[in-house]
Amino acid sequence: MIEKHEEYSIENHEDCLIENYERSHVESTVQLMLCVQSMSNLKHVESLTECLIKSLIENLIESSLESSLERSKSVERSVKSLIKSSVERLVERSVERSVESSIKRSVEKSVESSIKKSVERSIKSSVILENLIESLILSHEECILLS
Repeated sequence: MIEKHEEYSIENHEDCLIENYERSHVESTVQLMLCVQSMSNLKHVESLTECLIKSLIENLIESSLESSLERSKSVERSVKSLIKSSVERLVERSVERSVESSIKRSVEKSVESSIKKSVERSIKSSVILENLIESLILSHEECILLS
């Protein structure tokens, strides 16, 4: 019976060793599979991270471009406004100078013409007066001679 027990015990021990080996092999296989899956998950996470980073960079670039475009449009409006106001002031000054110059020339010509006409009339009046005075003197002399 002891032999049987020993035999049974040896068989049992062998079975136990085989079972442990198989269990260990299965656990190792499971651990290896988990490790492979974990690596696969890591690659997937890495891929997702890359996609996320690319998306973030694209969004940042797009946002930056939009912001730059808005600033550019604002600067463009400011520059256009400055140009417009500068042109308006230049036009106003030019018109003022032109009007002043035109008025000045017109007044000068008018005054010159008026003075010239006045002098001509004065000369004519003077000649007429001179003729009248001579005529009066002659008439007066004739009257004296006739009397």
